[in-house]
Amino acid sequence: MPASEAESRFLRTLAGLIPRALGYRAQETRSGTDELLRAHVASELARLRGRIDGLKTEASDEGEEGMLEDLDQIDARIVWAIEALRGAEHGGLPFFAQAQAPEGQIERVCAYDQELLDDLALLAADV
Repeated sequence: MPASEAESRFLRTLAGLIPRALGYRAQETRSGTDELLRAHVASELARLRGRIDGLKTEASDEGEEGMLEDLDQIDARIVWAIEALRGAEHGGLPFFAQAQAPEGQIERVCAYDQELLDDLALLAADV
């Protein structure tokens, strides 16, 4: 079955970020792709936390309590996301165990992961 537009777009993005990740089409590459993607996103979020720490220092130095509170909330959410990404278990999920994923499932997973990467890029641009 040919790749959908969502899968093709995701694979192009993935190749630019994580060349070793081969996508979800073949059962033997699904788990590895997922692990590499989660590790990449967690690493990028950790890097952004460093930038947020700098903004928090500036906000504190300038007496910007409201900004400091907002940055603390963002930082807490990033910590939660990093922990969730690093602790995710998927060994028993059918998507990773099935020889052939059900129709449309690869497209949905690729679209979701592409949105995750797009949101990460937006966050990085804003921080």
